This record gives sequence, C-alpha cells and structure tokens, in this order.
Amino acid sequence: FANTENTNDEQCKTCHVKESQEWTNSHHDLAMQTATLKSVLGDFENAVFVSANNIKTTFYKEQSNYMVHTDGADGKMHHYKISFTFGVYPLQQYMVEFEDGRVQVLDIAWDSRAKKEGGQRWYSLHPNEKISAKDVLHWSGPNLNWNFMCADCHSTHLKKNYNASKDTYNTTYSVINVSCSACHSMEKKHQTQAKAKVKREWTFAAKSKTAHVTTTTPSKEINLCAQCHSRRKQLDDDFKAGNNFYDHYENITLEENLYFSDGQIQDEVYVYNSFLQSKMYKEGVVCSDCHNPHSLNRKADGDNICSKFICPQTIRLQNTININKVLKVLVVSLAICHREPIWVLMKEMIIVLECLDLISLSVQKSQMLVTTVIKTKPLLGRVPL
Repeated sequence: FANTENTNDEQCKTCHVKESQEWTNSHHDLAMQTATLKSVLGDFENAVFVSANNIKTTFYKEQSNYMVHTDGADGKMHHYKISFTFGVYPLQQYMVEFEDGRVQVLDIAWDSRAKKEGGQRWYSLHPNEKISAKDVLHWSGPNLNWNFMCADCHSTHLKKNYNASKDTYNTTYSVINVSCSACHSMEKKHQTQAKAKVKREWTFAAKSKTAHVTTTTPSKEINLCAQCHSRRKQLDDDFKAGNNFYDHYENITLEENLYFSDGQIQDEVYVYNSFLQSKMYKEGVVCSDCHNPHSLNRKADGDNICSKFICPQTIRLQNTININKVLKVLVVSLAICHREPIWVLMKEMIIVLECLDLISLSVQKSQMLVTTVIKTKPLLGRVPL
C-alpha cells in the first residue's frame, strides 16, 4: 500500500514534541492500523456472534493471525484473515484484504466501551436486519468497501487507483493513519510560515451585539478539517493541506432524512455542513478555538468551552463565595462576546444563580451590584486571544 508522497513525519517530532505527544494514541493516530496484538481490541478467543438471519460468525486466532469464519460474497462460509483494524472508540471495525485489491470492512464491530457502559461485546451494524450476500449492505458489498467508502479519511495521501477495465484496486497511501502531513504542508517554506504568528482578536462591529474575529490564522483551517468532517461527494483524491475544499469535494446539502427541519443533525452528516449554518462560523470561530487539533479533545467541558478563550479566570462557587466578584466576572465574560445592556446581562446571571440556589438577592441588592459591574465597562473593547 506504500506510495512515494513526501511526508517526513518523523522529522516533525524533533521540533514539535508536545504536539507529537498529544497526537500519539489520538483517534487520528489510531484511525487505521495493521492487525496485531497491540492494535486489536476485540475478543478473538473463539467468540461467536449470531446475526438476525442466523449466520454464525466466529472470531478466532490462528498462530499470530486474527481470523474470522463467516459468510462470503457467494453466501457460503469461509475463513478470512483480518488484515487491519479501523478506528478505536467507541467501536473498532476489522478489515479483510482480497486479491483484487479490495479491502472489505466487516459489518460486525467490537464495542470498545467499558462493560459497565454496555460495551466489550460484538454487535451488528445492521441489527434486526437480515442482510443476504447479494445485499449492498453485506460486508462484502460496495457499501462496506474500504477503498471507495472509507479510505480517504483514515490514511494519509491516499490514492484509490481503481482500474475500471479490470474492476480492481491498487490503493496506496504514504502513511497508514492520519499523520502530520495529512494536515500540514511539508514544503520548505514551512519554517517561515510557522514563524509568522498571527493573533486572533475579537471585537464589536458598529451596532453589533455579538463579537466577531478581526484576524485569522494563515492556514485555511476549516477547509482542511472539512475534508473528512463533512458529508460530501469526492471529486478526486488530490486534496492536500492548503487546497480549496470545493475544488475536490461537493457538500451534501440540507436533504430530508439527513437533517431535521430546524437544521440539526439527524443522520451521519458529521459537523462541517451544520457548522456553516451557525453564528459561530459567521463570527469567525474556527475548529481549534474549541478543539485541540492534535489530541482532538475539547479544550474544556460543557459551557466552560466559552470561558476557555474569552475569560481566563476560573470561578469556583464555594461556601465563602464573594458574590460581587462572581457576578462581575460572569457578566464581563458574557459581555465580551454579547453586547447587551449590562443590566440585562446582570439580571440573566442573577436568575441563573438563584435557580441553582447559590444566591438569593432582592431587587434592590441586585441593582446595587450593577454599579460595581458597570465600572468594568472599559474592559469590553478589543480582547486578544
């Protein structure tokens, strides 16, 4: 599967130690692996799974090889060697390589969640459906073909190399997983670009009630993430970091059964198309404002993600709470991105805190606190991130 694309991923680690450590064991790192004792999470100790149409599939080991005994494209039972693992959490899938270059993904997956969460078991991706060998949803069919359906987003610099006249594949990649060069340019001018740091600053436009970003990063970050984090049609397999998304892909629009009538996600449409409809996108928020691009973890939990980059102070509501300080910081945090009258923000925060039984204030006391908050108004100008 190897190709000759220039990656130099190992060279990246010499300078970017922290980023390399964050990436290690991330979903990008473990996107696809050769099936080994280290990578395989599923139970291959003669574990048996019976499908809705009564096909008895057995997962077992033969020396150092991971094997599966199940029905093939001809409807008969065969023994297959597992060549690769796909993903890691909350499920891991397994792939079989064939002589014509096709790699097929089994439709029985391993639930890698903890047992107390209902995991550590085999399960069907099509529960209660009787999938025959002639069905496109059968694991040997086109819908579970790795080369065509999945490969582009799980490996680096992938080329499908489909031969239409022979109906075969000679698919290649430079790195089996999502490596550094999948998202970063490896050109010589990289060092110069890396030194050209650009600060992201937020400010208010005239008559605007919501802050927006005034400067952007030099990379086309959202375009880059959209390559895989979108429901789209692929036009070619030539996309590289820095390219225009729409030169290589076509978005799937708001179609019935993919989205609810209010625009929320219904089917497996990923994130990009929905993000384009959001106020966050309109005001300049990018993926890395909320997500660590190397570990892929969110930078904070829940609504704390907002205060992560608009308010550096952490408020701990304890028994010895200083309510003046709490309200001042909370209102200032809101006002940085939402230009509402101070009294409106104050009133909203008091309602929230009272609902949480953290405070109980009279209207007179609340109005007195507004005076202290108004003194912070000069802070509500430009806020560098």
